[in-house]
Amino acid sequence: MFTFAPESVFTINQNRCSRCARISVHVRPEYARKIKQILQLHYESGLSRRIIAAKAYSEWSVERFLRWAGDIGDSTKQVVSTLLYKKRHPEQSYRSVLGLLDLAKKYDRQRLEKACHRALDINSPTRTSVESILKKGLDKIPSRSTDETEKQTELALDDHENIRGDQYYH
Repeated sequence: MFTFAPESVFTINQNRCSRCARISVHVRPEYARKIKQILQLHYESGLSRRIIAAKAYSEWSVERFLRWAGDIGDSTKQVVSTLLYKKRHPEQSYRSVLGLLDLAKKYDRQRLEKACHRALDINSPTRTSVESILKKGLDKIPSRSTDETEKQTELALDDHENIRGDQYYH
């Protein structure tokens, strides 16, 4: 991009000495006249892109994201809800939620739903966790819930000379 102001392109350079007598006049070359047109086109195209992006951003809402996520599944809706309400203002999470919902394009909707379910199971409902689950294919592997796994009630340690026991501390 150009670092000069467009109006400076079309001025005539006049070199003056200390007594304000004109020494020389330099007219810009022909291509310099087209630079203003090029700059104007770049400005207008950038401006129109920003206007379109701002309009799309203004159409986003919490309800719209929750509806979109609800169309995919309940787990996805729960992850999106968690993302939206984790920040102080839900608008701060819009990009993250969009990234999560766009994963349905790269992977299918069922895989996204399973990955969101797994992310909720491991208590990590974030976009990066869901994306990692999808990349590694963990959504295809059935997850074990806490009911199915055996909980260890005692720590099974063999007797060893370095283990002092509870009587040592009394």
